[in-house]
Amino acid sequence: MDRLNSQIETLRESVAHATTVVDGMPKSTGIKDNLPDYVTDHKELAEELKEEERLMLDAFYLIKKSIEALDCDNEKDVLSYRYIAGMEPPEIAEKMNYTVRGVWKIHKRAFENVKIIKSVPSSSL
Repeated sequence: MDRLNSQIETLRESVAHATTVVDGMPKSTGIKDNLPDYVTDHKELAEELKEEERLMLDAFYLIKKSIEALDCDNEKDVLSYRYIAGMEPPEIAEKMNYTVRGVWKIHKRAFENVKIIKSVPSSSL
């Protein structure tokens, strides 16, 4: 999400810069003639990035709901720390007061028990 937001912001800055650089003076770099295409291309790319962001949010929702559906709290915690919080197994082990090997055992068991939710309810959008 951070990467996508950064790319969108970079596009906005690029378009803003292009429109301020073009001042109609003879020293112009030729961007002026192509500015509408340049802006349109950037808008299309920004729309594609927004769609990618929406798809990532949908996937995040499905992962979160699949984890929440587990019966075992330890399994929920391990998968949440790993896939929601982005923690590495040693960090999880320290946080949960387990060995790294213990975390991997819980992780394996969780994957055996998880039921993947495959669609986002329209009410969540």
